[in-house]
Amino acid sequence: MKSMKKIIALLGMTSILVSCAEVYFTEPQPAGFKNLTQIPAQLHGQYDPPATMRGGSTITIENKSIRDSRGKGGVLSDSLIIREIKGYLVVNKLEKNEDKPQIKGNWSVFLIKINQTGNLEITPFTAPGEEKESYFTYLSERYKTEAITQIFSWDYVEEPEPGSIPKPLAPKDYKAILLTVSAEEFIELMDSEYLPNATIFKNAKND
Repeated sequence: MKSMKKIIALLGMTSILVSCAEVYFTEPQPAGFKNLTQIPAQLHGQYDPPATMRGGSTITIENKSIRDSRGKGGVLSDSLIIREIKGYLVVNKLEKNEDKPQIKGNWSVFLIKINQTGNLEITPFTAPGEEKESYFTYLSERYKTEAITQIFSWDYVEEPEPGSIPKPLAPKDYKAILLTVSAEEFIELMDSEYLPNATIFKNAKND
């Protein structure tokens, strides 16, 4: 395992299919590759989130759709594109949320594959924890990038002190980065030491 690779922080990430990325792309990845018209049969099924993922949702993959138990995700279309490279499916989701004008019209991307035990591995392109600043420097020195700021209003409350009243978390600004890369550069990025380890969703058939 590469020394700087970090396990992705699961706390607070409620669903892979709801964008929590900090790295976005100006076009679907890998650039120039053919869109799949259906999802390979070996990925079809239901996959449960790890116990450490707060509020995690079960993911269901069918012939032409990827959805979680909250209804997030969708059907293969112009706004949900899947391509294949190096044994992975590359899932591209178009950002359309009017509340996030900084990233609207760009793409969040994650990798999926089935491992040897039949479980689903999901790897989002997100900054690995404390390596965020060095990761962004790495990206900006190698690729065409644009710095952006996301504004999120979190929908959960802080853990209150004993006897105190819970209060909503204040909106918080998060730095993000927008990438324009070639297919060759995307492959290089997949192999980067900064890419987080995959999150494992357990195949319901393995219970």
